[in-house]
Amino acid sequence: VAASLYLACRMAGIVRTIDEIAEASTAKKREIARCYRLLLKELKVKPPIPEPETYIQKIAKKAQISQKTQMDAIKIIEKAKKMHITEGKDPKGTAAAALYLACLLNKEWKTQHEIAKNANITEITLRKRYKTLTKILNINPQTINPYAHPKNKRRTGGPGGI
Repeated sequence: VAASLYLACRMAGIVRTIDEIAEASTAKKREIARCYRLLLKELKVKPPIPEPETYIQKIAKKAQISQKTQMDAIKIIEKAKKMHITEGKDPKGTAAAALYLACLLNKEWKTQHEIAKNANITEITLRKRYKTLTKILNINPQTINPYAHPKNKRRTGGPGGI
């Protein structure tokens, strides 16, 4: 049942992870994943790959990021898609990096750790996607001063950051 629910969510474009489905049910993550693969094979269906934009609101809500920053992150993703740099990449990682970049540009101080945790990705993935975005979109990270906020020790551009 849990695997069917996960498949239905994927087919409908509803962003839910296997972890979330497992948490809400009695089934284990591994069992859900196994049954999900079986369903795909038996039903011969290919659910659409989620777009990075679909993760923006979910991550932003958990990390308490403003609507303006969310809209800026979507614009960053749109530019990145036009340049084909999102292809073959985990959409959660791309969404998290776009949110992080938008936060820095809007001086909305969130750490890499906060955003990565709320996106359920590693900080390494976040940093890699962030570097790709800044390079391809021709944004100089040195012009962003992540140390402007006193509580912020782990930011881009300095020790322990990018």
